[in-house]
Amino acid sequence: MDLGEAKKIVRESFARFERGDMALLDAVDQIFIAALQCRELDFTLAESNRVNVTVEGRENFEVRLPHDRRSIFRTMLARVGAICGYAEGTMEGNGEMKRKEIEYVKAITRPKPGAPLYLVDADLDVRQPDGTKAQLHVVMQNSGRDLFLRIENRNNCEP
Repeated sequence: MDLGEAKKIVRESFARFERGDMALLDAVDQIFIAALQCRELDFTLAESNRVNVTVEGRENFEVRLPHDRRSIFRTMLARVGAICGYAEGTMEGNGEMKRKEIEYVKAITRPKPGAPLYLVDADLDVRQPDGTKAQLHVVMQNSGRDLFLRIENRNNCEP
């Protein structure tokens, strides 16, 4: 596991998103790719257009968001929920979502009120372009005052 690589991916994707060089969905893809580099990534809203990121519970840093931090962060969380919903097949789609750098293969969610856009507890299977598969445990809350995202790499990788 490479904590430095995970931090680099997160920092670069948020910087590119803030400059307008990357769409929000692409930035969310990069968050999932970064999660494959470590055991756990946590995102919470901080002050002044910033998001607090914690890698494996010990490496903390902040990244900037453009514009209204709360609405952008909530939109980002909703995208995470939508990805889990598409991969599960509960939202419009065939249960699989293929993107340029990552494929969301399958999700198994635990039913929550307001899921998948406001609350998610899911096991998400992903595939990288080289064919490597992994399972990520995704927990997200996009309502109330406690907005957060946690992605745990279950380290069930297979070539």
